[in-house]
Order: sequence, then C-alpha cells, then structure tokens
Amino acid sequence: MKKDQIFILKDRGLVYISGQEAKDFLQNIITNDINKVTDTSGCFASLLNPQGKYLFDFIVVKHKQGYILDCEKSQIDQLIERFNIYKLN
Repeated sequence: MKKDQIFILKDRGLVYISGQEAKDFLQNIITNDINKVTDTSGCFASLLNPQGKYLFDFIVVKHKQGYILDCEKSQIDQLIERFNIYKLN
C-alpha cells in the first residue's frame, strides 16, 4: 500500500463519546483499560452484557476531549442504545 492511498470502509461507523466523565464511563463498561488510550495509541475493546456474553467490539482512539469508537456500521444504533442504558444508571 502506498502512503497516498485512501480506502473508504463503508461497513464501518464511528461513535464519539465526550464529556468530563467519558473516561470513567468507558473504563467501567468496556473490556480493555481506557488508560492505555493516549493521543498516539488506541486499543481494541468489547462490550459485554452483565452475564459476560459478547455484544460488540470496537477500536477506541482518543480525540480532543473524548473518545472515538470505530465499530461495525450495522451495529451503531444498538451500541448507542446500550451506552444510553449504562448512562442512565
């Protein structure tokens, strides 16, 4: 692959989570340590249900005052819905 090539991944989508408590929010519900995510490195993580069954996986990268989650486009609405359940609790 050459440096100046761009590939559009039509099956991928982005979710942006920001705010003062974004780091703590993600730390408590994803399977990887959010403290590993810096301006220069990201991590791969999953979201499990309370019984420990796999629900979603995504790549987490730091962006400004929040985090971008790169996940399957077809699962974005379900992922946001699940995050909203945790947000309310």
